[in-house]
Amino acid sequence: MKTKNIAIVGLGHWGPNFARIVHEYEGANLVWCCDLSIEKLKIIQRFYPYVKTTTNLSDLLKDQSTDGIIVAVPAANHFDIAKRILQSGKDVLVEKPLTSSARDAIYLAEIANKNGSILMVDHTFIFNPAIQKIKELIMKNTLGKIHYGYGDYTALGPIRNDVSALWDLSTHFIYTVTHLLNKQPTGITAAGRAFLTPKIDDVAFLTLEFADNTLFNLRVSWADPIKTRTFVLVGDKKMVSFDDTQSDGKVKLFDRGIEKNNHDDGLLKHFFTLRYGDITIPHIPNKEPLKSVFEEFLIKTTSRKMPIITLQDAVNLVILLEAAQKSLKKNSQKIKLKYNQKTGFLSFRN
Repeated sequence: MKTKNIAIVGLGHWGPNFARIVHEYEGANLVWCCDLSIEKLKIIQRFYPYVKTTTNLSDLLKDQSTDGIIVAVPAANHFDIAKRILQSGKDVLVEKPLTSSARDAIYLAEIANKNGSILMVDHTFIFNPAIQKIKELIMKNTLGKIHYGYGDYTALGPIRNDVSALWDLSTHFIYTVTHLLNKQPTGITAAGRAFLTPKIDDVAFLTLEFADNTLFNLRVSWADPIKTRTFVLVGDKKMVSFDDTQSDGKVKLFDRGIEKNNHDDGLLKHFFTLRYGDITIPHIPNKEPLKSVFEEFLIKTTSRKMPIITLQDAVNLVILLEAAQKSLKKNSQKIKLKYNQKTGFLSFRN
Protein backbone atom coordinates (compact mmCIF):
# COMPACT_ATOMS: atom_id res chain seq x y z
CA MET A 1 0.00 0.00 0.00
CA LYS A 2 1.32 3.43 -0.96
CA THR A 3 2.37 5.60 1.95
CA LYS A 4 -0.29 8.23 2.61
CA ASN A 5 0.32 11.82 3.67
CA ILE A 6 -2.07 12.66 6.50
CA ALA A 7 -3.05 15.97 8.11
CA ILE A 8 -4.92 16.55 11.36
CA VAL A 9 -7.29 19.41 12.15
CA GLY A 10 -7.91 19.90 15.86
CA LEU A 11 -5.49 19.14 18.69
CA GLY A 12 -7.86 18.94 21.62
CA HIS A 13 -8.63 15.53 23.15
CA TRP A 14 -8.46 13.12 20.19
CA GLY A 15 -6.17 15.03 17.83
CA PRO A 16 -2.94 14.20 19.72
CA ASN A 17 -3.98 10.54 19.90
CA PHE A 18 -4.40 10.45 16.14
CA ALA A 19 -1.06 12.24 15.73
CA ARG A 20 0.66 9.49 17.70
CA ILE A 21 -1.04 6.75 15.69
CA VAL A 22 -0.23 8.36 12.32
CA HIS A 23 3.36 8.93 13.42
CA GLU A 24 3.77 5.27 14.42
CA TYR A 25 1.96 3.79 11.42
CA GLU A 26 4.30 2.39 8.78
CA GLY A 27 2.06 3.28 5.84
CA ALA A 28 1.48 6.93 6.73
CA ASN A 29 3.30 10.23 7.08
CA LEU A 30 2.06 12.94 9.44
CA VAL A 31 2.61 16.07 7.34
CA TRP A 32 0.34 18.77 8.80
CA CYS A 33 -1.29 19.68 12.11
CA CYS A 34 -3.80 22.53 12.23
CA ASP A 35 -5.30 24.23 15.28
CA LEU A 36 -6.26 27.75 16.32
CA SER A 37 -4.12 27.41 19.46
CA ILE A 38 -0.47 28.34 18.95
CA GLU A 39 0.39 26.63 22.23
CA LYS A 40 -1.07 23.31 21.08
CA LEU A 41 0.86 23.56 17.82
CA LYS A 42 4.08 24.17 19.75
CA ILE A 43 3.45 21.07 21.86
CA ILE A 44 2.91 18.97 18.74
CA GLN A 45 6.14 20.27 17.21
CA ARG A 46 8.06 19.25 20.33
CA PHE A 47 6.89 15.65 19.81
CA TYR A 48 7.04 15.69 16.00
CA PRO A 49 9.46 18.41 14.90
CA TYR A 50 9.20 17.39 11.24
CA VAL A 51 5.47 18.21 11.05
CA LYS A 52 4.29 21.45 9.45
CA THR A 53 1.86 23.43 11.61
CA THR A 54 -0.66 26.12 10.83
CA THR A 55 -3.73 27.92 12.15
CA ASN A 56 -5.19 28.15 8.64
CA LEU A 57 -7.09 25.21 7.13
CA SER A 58 -6.43 26.57 3.64
CA ASP A 59 -2.74 25.65 3.97
CA LEU A 60 -3.73 21.97 4.19
CA LEU A 61 -6.23 22.17 1.36
CA LYS A 62 -3.76 23.82 -1.02
CA ASP A 63 -1.10 21.16 -0.40
CA GLN A 64 -1.56 18.71 -3.28
CA SER A 65 0.63 16.13 -1.55
CA THR A 66 -1.85 15.70 1.34
CA ASP A 67 -3.98 12.60 0.75
CA GLY A 68 -6.31 12.55 3.74
CA ILE A 69 -7.33 14.79 6.62
CA ILE A 70 -8.53 13.80 10.09
CA VAL A 71 -11.03 16.20 11.68
CA ALA A 72 -10.96 16.17 15.49
CA VAL A 73 -12.62 19.49 16.36
CA PRO A 74 -15.85 20.09 18.34
CA ALA A 75 -18.93 18.63 16.65
CA ALA A 76 -20.40 22.05 15.89
CA ASN A 77 -17.50 22.71 13.52
CA HIS A 78 -17.51 19.33 11.76
CA PHE A 79 -19.78 20.40 8.91
CA ASP A 80 -17.95 23.53 7.77
CA ILE A 81 -14.50 21.93 7.95
CA ALA A 82 -15.46 18.59 6.40
CA LYS A 83 -17.34 20.38 3.60
CA ARG A 84 -14.27 22.41 2.66
CA ILE A 85 -12.08 19.32 2.72
CA LEU A 86 -14.45 17.31 0.53
CA GLN A 87 -14.83 20.20 -1.89
CA SER A 88 -11.04 20.27 -2.22
CA GLY A 89 -11.15 16.65 -3.39
CA LYS A 90 -9.43 15.14 -0.36
CA ASP A 91 -10.53 12.18 1.75
CA VAL A 92 -11.63 12.85 5.32
CA LEU A 93 -12.02 10.98 8.60
CA VAL A 94 -14.32 12.84 11.03
CA GLU A 95 -14.80 12.34 14.75
CA LYS A 96 -18.31 11.29 15.83
CA PRO A 97 -20.95 12.49 15.29
CA LEU A 98 -20.55 13.47 11.65
CA THR A 99 -22.45 16.76 12.12
CA SER A 100 -24.84 18.48 14.49
CA SER A 101 -27.81 18.11 12.14
CA ALA A 102 -29.15 15.43 9.84
CA ARG A 103 -29.52 17.92 6.99
CA ASP A 104 -25.82 18.75 7.14
CA ALA A 105 -24.85 15.08 7.42
CA ILE A 106 -26.83 14.16 4.31
CA TYR A 107 -25.30 17.11 2.45
CA LEU A 108 -21.78 15.92 3.26
CA ALA A 109 -22.68 12.40 2.13
CA GLU A 110 -23.92 13.82 -1.17
CA ILE A 111 -20.68 15.76 -1.72
CA ALA A 112 -18.59 12.67 -0.97
CA ASN A 113 -20.61 10.55 -3.39
CA LYS A 114 -20.49 13.19 -6.09
CA ASN A 115 -16.73 13.72 -5.81
CA GLY A 116 -15.86 10.07 -5.24
CA SER A 117 -14.21 11.00 -1.94
CA ILE A 118 -13.90 8.77 1.11
CA LEU A 119 -15.88 10.18 4.01
CA MET A 120 -15.56 8.06 7.14
CA VAL A 121 -16.70 8.74 10.69
CA ASP A 122 -14.86 7.47 13.76
CA HIS A 123 -17.30 5.01 15.34
CA THR A 124 -14.51 3.68 17.53
CA PHE A 125 -16.40 0.96 19.38
CA ILE A 126 -17.07 -0.92 16.13
CA PHE A 127 -13.32 -1.58 16.04
CA ASN A 128 -13.11 -2.62 19.69
CA PRO A 129 -12.05 -6.31 19.73
CA ALA A 130 -14.56 -6.99 22.52
CA ILE A 131 -17.43 -5.62 20.43
CA GLN A 132 -16.17 -7.62 17.46
CA LYS A 133 -16.31 -10.77 19.62
CA ILE A 134 -19.93 -10.04 20.58
CA LYS A 135 -20.76 -9.46 16.90
CA GLU A 136 -19.22 -12.85 16.14
CA LEU A 137 -21.40 -14.51 18.82
CA ILE A 138 -24.51 -12.88 17.37
CA MET A 139 -23.62 -13.89 13.82
CA LYS A 140 -23.23 -17.51 14.98
CA ASN A 141 -26.67 -17.28 16.67
CA THR A 142 -25.05 -18.11 20.02
CA LEU A 143 -27.42 -15.76 21.85
CA GLY A 144 -30.48 -16.78 19.86
CA LYS A 145 -33.26 -14.22 19.51
CA ILE A 146 -32.21 -11.09 21.39
CA HIS A 147 -35.10 -9.90 23.55
CA TYR A 148 -33.66 -6.76 25.09
CA GLY A 149 -30.54 -4.98 26.27
CA TYR A 150 -29.50 -2.15 28.54
CA GLY A 151 -26.39 -0.06 28.98
CA ASP A 152 -24.66 2.62 31.04
CA TYR A 153 -22.15 5.19 29.81
CA THR A 154 -21.35 7.43 32.75
CA ALA A 155 -18.55 9.19 34.64
CA LEU A 156 -17.83 12.25 36.75
CA GLY A 157 -16.84 14.57 33.90
CA PRO A 158 -15.51 15.79 31.62
CA ILE A 159 -18.32 18.32 31.37
CA ARG A 160 -18.84 19.89 27.97
CA ASN A 161 -20.50 23.17 27.05
CA ASP A 162 -20.84 22.60 23.30
CA VAL A 163 -23.05 19.49 23.27
CA SER A 164 -25.24 17.63 25.75
CA ALA A 165 -24.51 14.27 27.33
CA LEU A 166 -27.07 12.82 24.93
CA TRP A 167 -25.11 13.99 21.88
CA ASP A 168 -21.71 13.30 23.43
CA LEU A 169 -22.05 9.99 25.28
CA SER A 170 -25.06 8.11 23.90
CA THR A 171 -23.57 8.11 20.40
CA HIS A 172 -21.18 5.26 21.23
CA PHE A 173 -23.78 2.74 22.31
CA ILE A 174 -26.41 3.82 19.78
CA TYR A 175 -24.14 3.05 16.82
CA THR A 176 -22.78 -0.04 18.60
CA VAL A 177 -26.20 -1.57 19.23
CA THR A 178 -27.48 -0.88 15.71
CA HIS A 179 -24.27 -2.45 14.39
CA LEU A 180 -24.58 -5.53 16.59
CA LEU A 181 -28.27 -6.06 15.83
CA ASN A 182 -27.76 -5.13 12.15
CA LYS A 183 -30.95 -3.06 12.08
CA GLN A 184 -32.22 0.41 12.78
CA PRO A 185 -34.80 1.36 15.44
CA THR A 186 -38.43 1.99 14.57
CA GLY A 187 -38.94 4.22 17.59
CA ILE A 188 -36.98 6.16 20.19
CA THR A 189 -37.85 7.88 23.45
CA ALA A 190 -35.65 10.05 25.64
CA ALA A 191 -35.69 11.93 28.93
CA GLY A 192 -33.01 14.19 30.35
CA ARG A 193 -32.15 17.01 32.71
CA ALA A 194 -29.76 19.97 32.69
CA PHE A 195 -28.54 20.41 36.27
CA LEU A 196 -25.25 22.17 35.64
CA THR A 197 -25.61 24.26 32.49
CA PRO A 198 -28.96 25.58 31.21
CA LYS A 199 -30.25 23.72 28.12
CA ILE A 200 -27.30 21.29 28.10
CA ASP A 201 -28.50 17.99 29.56
CA ASP A 202 -26.04 16.35 31.94
CA VAL A 203 -27.99 13.09 32.14
CA ALA A 204 -30.24 11.31 29.64
CA PHE A 205 -32.22 8.08 29.47
CA LEU A 206 -33.02 6.59 26.06
CA THR A 207 -35.02 3.62 24.83
CA LEU A 208 -34.67 2.23 21.32
CA GLU A 209 -37.45 0.04 19.94
CA PHE A 210 -37.00 -2.33 16.99
CA ALA A 211 -39.51 -3.90 14.60
CA ASP A 212 -38.98 -7.40 16.03
CA ASN A 213 -39.98 -6.19 19.52
CA THR A 214 -36.38 -5.88 20.76
CA LEU A 215 -35.75 -3.09 23.28
CA PHE A 216 -32.54 -1.36 24.31
CA ASN A 217 -32.38 1.07 27.22
CA LEU A 218 -29.45 3.41 27.81
CA ARG A 219 -28.39 5.75 30.63
CA VAL A 220 -25.72 8.39 29.99
CA SER A 221 -24.31 11.03 32.32
CA TRP A 222 -21.18 13.06 32.98
CA ALA A 223 -22.41 13.83 36.53
CA ASP A 224 -22.17 10.33 37.99
CA PRO A 225 -19.90 8.98 40.76
CA ILE A 226 -19.07 5.79 38.87
CA LYS A 227 -17.36 5.43 35.50
CA THR A 228 -19.25 2.86 33.45
CA ARG A 229 -18.93 1.61 29.89
CA THR A 230 -21.18 -1.42 30.13
CA PHE A 231 -24.10 -3.11 28.44
CA VAL A 232 -25.95 -6.43 28.50
CA LEU A 233 -27.78 -8.25 25.72
CA VAL A 234 -30.34 -10.90 26.72
CA GLY A 235 -31.10 -13.64 24.22
CA ASP A 236 -33.40 -16.65 24.41
CA LYS A 237 -30.39 -19.00 24.24
CA LYS A 238 -27.62 -17.16 26.06
CA MET A 239 -26.78 -13.71 27.41
CA VAL A 240 -23.68 -11.54 27.08
CA SER A 241 -22.20 -8.61 29.00
CA PHE A 242 -19.65 -6.00 27.96
CA ASP A 243 -17.52 -3.90 30.31
CA ASP A 244 -14.94 -1.69 28.65
CA THR A 245 -13.57 -0.48 32.01
CA GLN A 246 -12.04 -3.93 32.65
CA SER A 247 -8.57 -4.86 31.42
CA ASP A 248 -9.58 -8.54 31.41
CA GLY A 249 -13.01 -10.07 31.13
CA LYS A 250 -14.50 -7.32 28.95
CA VAL A 251 -16.91 -9.89 27.52
CA LYS A 252 -18.75 -12.55 29.55
CA LEU A 253 -21.03 -15.13 27.97
CA PHE A 254 -23.74 -16.48 30.29
CA ASP A 255 -25.24 -19.88 29.54
CA ARG A 256 -28.38 -18.83 31.35
CA GLY A 257 -32.00 -18.55 30.40
CA ILE A 258 -35.63 -19.32 31.08
CA GLU A 259 -37.35 -22.28 29.45
CA LYS A 260 -41.10 -22.60 29.11
CA ASN A 261 -42.43 -26.15 29.45
CA ASN A 262 -45.88 -27.69 29.00
CA HIS A 263 -47.62 -28.64 32.23
CA ASP A 264 -50.62 -30.92 32.24
CA ASP A 265 -51.85 -30.90 35.84
CA GLY A 266 -54.88 -28.92 34.78
CA LEU A 267 -54.01 -26.03 37.05
CA LEU A 268 -51.31 -24.18 35.13
CA LYS A 269 -50.90 -24.04 31.38
CA HIS A 270 -47.12 -23.56 31.56
CA PHE A 271 -44.32 -23.50 34.05
CA PHE A 272 -40.84 -22.07 33.75
CA THR A 273 -37.45 -23.63 34.33
CA LEU A 274 -34.50 -21.38 35.16
CA ARG A 275 -31.21 -22.49 33.58
CA TYR A 276 -27.97 -21.61 35.38
CA GLY A 277 -25.06 -22.70 33.18
CA ASP A 278 -21.42 -21.73 32.91
CA ILE A 279 -20.05 -18.23 32.53
CA THR A 280 -17.44 -18.11 29.76
CA ILE A 281 -14.87 -15.35 29.38
CA PRO A 282 -13.65 -15.34 25.76
CA HIS A 283 -10.11 -14.31 24.90
CA ILE A 284 -10.06 -10.76 23.53
CA PRO A 285 -7.02 -9.61 21.50
CA ASN A 286 -5.27 -6.53 22.83
CA LYS A 287 -5.49 -4.07 19.93
CA GLU A 288 -6.06 -0.33 20.12
CA PRO A 289 -9.43 0.46 18.46
CA LEU A 290 -8.39 3.94 17.33
CA LYS A 291 -5.45 2.44 15.46
CA SER A 292 -7.85 0.08 13.69
CA VAL A 293 -10.06 3.05 12.79
CA PHE A 294 -7.13 4.79 11.14
CA GLU A 295 -6.03 1.58 9.41
CA GLU A 296 -9.52 1.15 7.94
CA PHE A 297 -9.42 4.74 6.69
CA LEU A 298 -6.07 4.17 4.98
CA ILE A 299 -7.17 0.90 3.38
CA LYS A 300 -10.33 2.43 1.94
CA THR A 301 -8.55 5.55 0.66
CA THR A 302 -6.42 3.14 -1.37
CA SER A 303 -9.13 0.69 -2.50
CA ARG A 304 -11.71 3.49 -3.00
CA LYS A 305 -14.36 1.24 -1.45
CA MET A 306 -16.93 2.13 1.20
CA PRO A 307 -15.51 1.91 4.75
CA ILE A 308 -16.98 -0.49 7.32
CA ILE A 309 -18.66 2.59 8.79
CA THR A 310 -20.82 3.51 5.81
CA LEU A 311 -22.20 6.93 4.99
CA GLN A 312 -25.64 5.57 5.90
CA ASP A 313 -24.32 4.53 9.34
CA ALA A 314 -22.86 7.98 9.93
CA VAL A 315 -25.97 9.86 8.78
CA ASN A 316 -28.40 7.57 10.63
CA LEU A 317 -26.60 8.15 13.92
CA VAL A 318 -27.20 11.89 13.57
CA ILE A 319 -30.85 11.27 12.63
CA LEU A 320 -31.31 9.10 15.74
CA LEU A 321 -29.75 11.78 17.92
CA GLU A 322 -32.09 14.38 16.45
CA ALA A 323 -35.07 12.11 17.04
CA ALA A 324 -33.97 11.51 20.65
CA GLN A 325 -33.57 15.25 21.18
CA LYS A 326 -37.08 15.82 19.84
CA SER A 327 -38.47 13.17 22.21
CA LEU A 328 -36.67 14.81 25.12
CA LYS A 329 -38.18 18.20 24.30
CA LYS A 330 -41.65 16.66 23.98
CA ASN A 331 -41.64 15.13 27.47
CA SER A 332 -40.44 11.69 26.36
CA GLN A 333 -42.94 11.30 23.53
CA LYS A 334 -42.04 8.33 21.34
CA ILE A 335 -40.66 9.38 17.97
CA LYS A 336 -41.45 6.90 15.19
CA LEU A 337 -38.74 6.23 12.63
CA LYS A 338 -38.94 4.97 9.06
CA TYR A 339 -36.14 3.27 7.14
CA ASN A 340 -35.82 3.99 3.41
CA GLN A 341 -34.58 0.82 1.70
CA LYS A 342 -33.48 2.78 -1.37
CA THR A 343 -31.34 5.43 0.34
CA GLY A 344 -30.50 3.51 3.52
CA PHE A 345 -31.44 6.58 5.59
CA LEU A 346 -33.86 6.87 8.50
CA SER A 347 -36.45 9.63 8.73
CA PHE A 348 -39.01 10.97 11.20
CA ARG A 349 -41.60 13.73 11.25
CA ASN A 350 -40.37 17.07 12.54
